[in-house]
Amino acid sequence: MLATRLQLAAILLALLVLPFLGGCPCLLDPAHVVSTDPANGAINVPLDATISITFDRAALPDTLDGTIVPSVGYTLAWSQNNTVVTVTPTMPLAANTTYKATITACYFADTCALVQPVSFSFTTVGASSTDTGQGARNDPQPDSSSGATYYVAAHVAGASDSNDGLSPTFAGGTQGPWSTIQHAANMMQAGDTTHILAGTYYENMIRFTRAGTAGARIALSGEGPTNVFIDGGGGQAGIVIDPGVGHVALEGLTVQNLSGYAIIAGLEGDQRRAAEIRLHDVHVNTFGGGNSPNAVAGIILYNVDTFSLDQLETADGGSNGVQLVDCTNGTVTNSTFHGSPGPLANGLETQQGHDIKISNCVAHNNAVYGFDISLWPKQPPFAHNITVEECFAYDNGHSGFAVNSRSHNVVFRRNIAWRNGFDPTSAWGGFVCYDGAYNVTFEHNVSIGNDGPGFIISNSSWQEVMSFGPLPDNTFTFRNNVTQGNTEGALMVEGTNEWTIIAEYNNWNALASGQYTVYVMGQVFTPAQINAGALGTGNICADPLFVNAGAEPPNVHLQSNSPCIDAGVSLGQTYAGNAPDMGRYERVE
Repeated sequence: MLATRLQLAAILLALLVLPFLGGCPCLLDPAHVVSTDPANGAINVPLDATISITFDRAALPDTLDGTIVPSVGYTLAWSQNNTVVTVTPTMPLAANTTYKATITACYFADTCALVQPVSFSFTTVGASSTDTGQGARNDPQPDSSSGATYYVAAHVAGASDSNDGLSPTFAGGTQGPWSTIQHAANMMQAGDTTHILAGTYYENMIRFTRAGTAGARIALSGEGPTNVFIDGGGGQAGIVIDPGVGHVALEGLTVQNLSGYAIIAGLEGDQRRAAEIRLHDVHVNTFGGGNSPNAVAGIILYNVDTFSLDQLETADGGSNGVQLVDCTNGTVTNSTFHGSPGPLANGLETQQGHDIKISNCVAHNNAVYGFDISLWPKQPPFAHNITVEECFAYDNGHSGFAVNSRSHNVVFRRNIAWRNGFDPTSAWGGFVCYDGAYNVTFEHNVSIGNDGPGFIISNSSWQEVMSFGPLPDNTFTFRNNVTQGNTEGALMVEGTNEWTIIAEYNNWNALASGQYTVYVMGQVFTPAQINAGALGTGNICADPLFVNAGAEPPNVHLQSNSPCIDAGVSLGQTYAGNAPDMGRYERVE
């Protein structure tokens, strides 16, 4: 990430008075920043420094919006009178690096606002004596294993927690592997790695209470999820990483047979934050108590700054496959989430967090959504700065992709939603936005064969979020998307005048059954009107000529004579022809 957003939510009380500018006190006495610490231009700033900004009046904390470049994880704290905000980085700042902080917006209790953005820069102290001479790095260094290497091998003759754990085979005396994973978690220090040999380990509540450090993680490494099984025997949790415990890595294992969480980091209601949680090549299944309405997620992270989830699979659980709660600066990649039948179950759900990228993932056969950017209860801070890219959602009960609960600054790019909406109580089709979601961008997506609209913007539960004030933006942008064969048309926008819709260079193909093609806040657009430009520049309504739309899953690459070829608009990405193609895939001859 090049920048970290400080945006939490926006309660735009000031906008209610701006139209009546005559005699407005904000024009005579505009709000401003009194001071910053570090001061603008400061040098030799300690690596453990906090950043504070002092305003000349009481702020509305939830309206603060800004960036820090290079990006850092952080926590926020306000003074009792809301005039000073303190930003505490969750990791040491990089040495010999210039940071630029910008407050782009803030609103105040007297209904005034900052007139213009305020920026200040500072430079940290130089590199330490152990620096290699190649200069400071702006991004956090990858965790590495720099300590002892241990082994757990319950099925090896002579394995015992009384051993030294330093070898995979028993050599006599106390020279040999440990027998339990919990003992390894108890013994490891920062920088240590424990290898888990093949077998089934009947353990639950394996608890990590000790954190690693930057550059010296604590790692648990199995021989692969098809070889190493942690069987919880119906226990409440499989692996527990305590609140505030970071720099922990788990890889190469399966966690199964739990009545609750398979893996949990942090704790609901505990505000201690942790940095650097890494899960790689981890599978979880049969978690959360089946169809229980109180079933819990397979993997859940609370208050984690900087995380990496890669090559995960969640299956046959009671609720969300993966749930991220107030997590920041992380990635979810190359993972699959399926078979969560609980009444509130999604494949992957993010709540409250920001600066998250989800890419190359698949979610299918979940009860509600494949991918959900959400929050419950609906209170700030709201999720923002989230990108979902090159993902595939199919056979989910309500919709493939959802964004709601005032979540904002969300981008869906090059995703495919297929055959979602099997639940007749709420068949919302391919992509759905509701509960005051705003500033959502759709680029190069394909919505095909869903029960419901290809894309829908709904006013569902509108009153639940409007108590937090007017939305600071009401824009939804559609470019280079393709719809095909959705049962309730290509695009539905509910309401009257709540939204600003930007729709350009999309193929809004729909069923030929007489169902409307596009419905936007009371206005119906027919194929002829769309092709004539009534909806927006470059929109068409035509068979996209996919290679095989009827395949399972459909092959949505474009045939050589597709009307979508060279029919899109450049969005800053590479393309093969005279202009980008519409849809998920660029055709390359």
